[in-house]
Amino acid sequence: VWGARRANFAGCDDFSAARNASRALARCAWTLVLDADEELDLGAHSAVDARALLERFAARGPSLGRVRIENRLDNSERSSVALTRFAPRDASVRFEGRIHEQLVGRGTVALARDDTGLTVLHHGYTEAALAAKHKLARNIALLERDLVERPDDAYAWYQLGRTLARAGQHARALPALERALAACDDADTWSIHALELGATSLRALGRSAQALELVQSALALAPKRADTRFLAALLALDVGLLPEAEAGFNACLTLTPTTHCVS
Repeated sequence: VWGARRANFAGCDDFSAARNASRALARCAWTLVLDADEELDLGAHSAVDARALLERFAARGPSLGRVRIENRLDNSERSSVALTRFAPRDASVRFEGRIHEQLVGRGTVALARDDTGLTVLHHGYTEAALAAKHKLARNIALLERDLVERPDDAYAWYQLGRTLARAGQHARALPALERALAACDDADTWSIHALELGATSLRALGRSAQALELVQSALALAPKRADTRFLAALLALDVGLLPEAEAGFNACLTLTPTTHCVS
């Protein structure tokens, strides 16, 4: 359909290898990478408008394009994350990482990243989808393998901590997130989310006072970040700081929902 080409790829527990193989099959100058459980958000823009967004982005010159991924969760809830999925089809631009792979530009000049304006719906994070495919256990195993090969990869430590927290393994999530934060750069856009996850795991372990201290340090860096403000208010409620909790929850009503920018 529409000139699509289909090819087989032998699974090797390496999502980057599969991504790079698919990009090599493309015949156009740019590629947009989508998964089988993702689709354009036609409530946000039509297919024609989506194509126009990408064409305008490509016309600005070579850079890596972020796409807003809306994760459909249970009970009509959503979370959003910005991932780099649109890029020139150039041999120097490749995916790296066994799982939670990232597009990386290799060469004398690093390519900048910017938002394309495109929104995509992802259906793979409902509880039913996670359970049916044993995603969390699979992802933890692949991330641990990745870290054996790349023990200093801060992003992989972040993803491991994030996945362990999602699986309810908070005691294991904390040291992974600590490793991520210790190794991250100031420019890493996911670092504040790693800090929030660490505080959430501390709370799950009954350590809300310690978690509140951690989140308060994050608020100094991102005072208008809705997730950080809400978490601080929730922790204040836990420890009996009712006026602070009320003020924090009220402040959240004026803030824009958070989009996690992780690659």
